[in-house]
Amino acid sequence: MPATTMVADPLSQIVSQVIDDVSFSQTHTVSDDFRVYPKSSIDSVNTLQQEQRKRVEQTYGARAPSPDFLGSQLLAEYRGEAASLQLAKESGDPNFPTSISRMTGEQSKQFKKDMKQRIHEWEATVRDATGQTEVYPDQKASLRSIYELYRATKMKVLGVEPSPGTHGATAETSATGSRDVSQSVAAHAAGASSAPASAVGGARSESTRLSTSGAKDTTAGFTKALPGSAAAAGGEARAASSGAAAPGMASSGADWIKRIERVPLGTEDVSKMAEDALQTEKRRLKQVLHRFESDFEKYNGVRPGRHDRQGFTAEYHRYGELKNELMRRSQK
Repeated sequence: MPATTMVADPLSQIVSQVIDDVSFSQTHTVSDDFRVYPKSSIDSVNTLQQEQRKRVEQTYGARAPSPDFLGSQLLAEYRGEAASLQLAKESGDPNFPTSISRMTGEQSKQFKKDMKQRIHEWEATVRDATGQTEVYPDQKASLRSIYELYRATKMKVLGVEPSPGTHGATAETSATGSRDVSQSVAAHAAGASSAPASAVGGARSESTRLSTSGAKDTTAGFTKALPGSAAAAGGEARAASSGAAAPGMASSGADWIKRIERVPLGTEDVSKMAEDALQTEKRRLKQVLHRFESDFEKYNGVRPGRHDRQGFTAEYHRYGELKNELMRRSQK
């Protein structure tokens, strides 16, 4: 019993002292963690507590996934499909069965959609981590099998037969899976208002590409403007200046450019055209631009940049007009 009294007395004294300091003399205050501190030091205590919480959050809090992590997830997710495509490529047999060839039409569409979303997520993470505006081929090299798989799936969805023995998994397509003509039009329009800025940006982009990509400006010196088209004439002038800056064009570059069949550009106001006419002209232009971009990549190893597309300025401009008009009508 005496022991209990000895313990109770100090506790009572402490409680009484706290009550007196907080309520009567008011020399102390209660902090957010329900502890009593002197008023003279409460600001310092609060600051230290905030810094401590911030450090804990930085060390142990949730973080955005890194490009390496998402890349490894992509490789693991599609390892089986990519392996079957590689086996088909090595066999040289155009009828060699792959995971893609065994899919139904709906399955391949869904597979392509899922892959495109995953690839875009990875590319967005790379851009955020590096501060770049686009992901370059050398950065995509680690996911080459993924891009080849996406390309093969896209060809199946579009009903395009791959070349014998390749199943669409050629080296030059490895870095292009998730782009199309519409994205090229957007990129071209963004840079059309400022030719010098586009040239500087293009030069910066090209400096980071693979050293094996060779002459990237092949199209600049060999494209021709359509008669009567002011936009094409402007593109021709810019292409000439770009070609002067790029030494030593390969002779084969002129050949593949000449093999692209250009179509006459419409001059009618798109707002007055029938929808069928809009769709028809847009489809024809898209075929031309898709052929140009595919061949450019095939012969140069990279996708064409803004300055590379200048020889097709008129086509890109007209395609953009048609697409925007169709989109405007669909939103009514």
